[in-house]
Amino acid sequence: MLIDKMDVTYNESFVIYEQLVEKTPDESTILNFNVTFVVPIEKLFMQFSLFIQKPNGAYESVIKTGAMNLCGFLKNQKGNKILRMIFNGDSVNRKFPKTCPIDPGLYFFHNFKLDEDLVPQVQIFREKFKIDIHFTTKIDGTLTEFIKLKINGEIKDRIKWQEEREKEMKKNKKMESGN
Repeated sequence: MLIDKMDVTYNESFVIYEQLVEKTPDESTILNFNVTFVVPIEKLFMQFSLFIQKPNGAYESVIKTGAMNLCGFLKNQKGNKILRMIFNGDSVNRKFPKTCPIDPGLYFFHNFKLDEDLVPQVQIFREKFKIDIHFTTKIDGTLTEFIKLKINGEIKDRIKWQEEREKEMKKNKKMESGN
């Protein structure tokens, strides 16, 4: 899974968000992010959408969730398989609340590998994609967004990608040697 662009907007009345996006030699993406909650969050929700580019260039929604109650998930770690993989991954260094309300303070996820293993269903697509993730809380019965992530990328066949990469490296070596 190759990430081309990751945009984040956040509401500083609720959180301060920092991220570092790193590419590995195999062009997987490692995400590191810190979230400092500046106010208590009583209820935490997440909405997730995945769009795949069609041959005509338009994007089609293939996965879209309603507002998932993350407080319930944090409490019992059951339900959504993708969330379980994110929150329980072995390689992830994290400090994240275990229940709601979420107290003000610094929370983080470091060394989170974003790849096609995270969402096995998308491996059938070898296309460009967009992911939208919205974190919200309820204020006076209305969902209020405080973090919005927009991720653009591409899923490539790893074997084809490796072959293309090796060809490109050979081509560059030839050019360097003057042949």
